[in-house]
Formats: sequence, C-alpha cells, structure tokens
Amino acid sequence: MPGTGFLNDLANELLPGTGAQSIVPQVATSTVTGAAVDLLETDGPCFAFLALGTVSGTAPTLALKMTEAATSGGTYADITGATLATQVASSKFLVLTFKRSMRFVKAVATIGGTTPSFAVACLVVGQKKAI
Repeated sequence: MPGTGFLNDLANELLPGTGAQSIVPQVATSTVTGAAVDLLETDGPCFAFLALGTVSGTAPTLALKMTEAATSGGTYADITGATLATQVASSKFLVLTFKRSMRFVKAVATIGGTTPSFAVACLVVGQKKAI
C-alpha cells in the first residue's frame, strides 16, 4: 500500500518525480547542477540513484548532494544529511535516501581533481503519497 512507510513493491510504491533525471547521462569534467525534479506526488522518503561509469584524471573526485526549493526556478538550499561520500572509482551504482521539506529537488555533483572526467547520471524518485 503506497505511503505506508515501508517499501515492499518498488514498481508500485516509488514514483519518479516529474523530470526525474536530475543529471542526465553524460561525461562531466566539472561540477554539474542537475535539473529540478518535481516531487509533488510523493511523500516520505526520497531516493537519488547515482550511476558512475568510467572515471579518469589525476586524483578525480565526485561528491553528490541534494538541494531543494519551493519553486522550480527558486533558490536552492542543501538538504541536511543528503550527501554521499566522495567517489573516486569507476563503475558504481549508489543510492542516497533523504527527506525533503520542499517540492523541488536538484542533484549537485561537485567534481574535483586534475583533468577529472566522470561518466555520471542521477535519477530521483519518491514514495507515492498515501491514497
């Protein structure tokens, strides 16, 4: 049953936000601020799925955080605790669980190092509202 607080059926209990691909698949060489994801139809926990492909460069790093705003074009602020540990390796799939207090969220992938390159994508979903 959607909105119960337990996720027993991912296909029916998770809802991609409108524009769920905050960071579309790409090769990034500098910080990427994703597109706004509208989570109006969700409630409870949210999830950011980070996919990393090939990583190259000298000491490359990628740190993912989630930000939120009341409007799509508004001023985004960091969501407390919505960060992943800094990533340095290729071929990973990570999940970040977080709670939001505003309607719109964006993923921000901060990239560092000397000539860094990350194949990266980030999808954002939330638990469906209870009916």
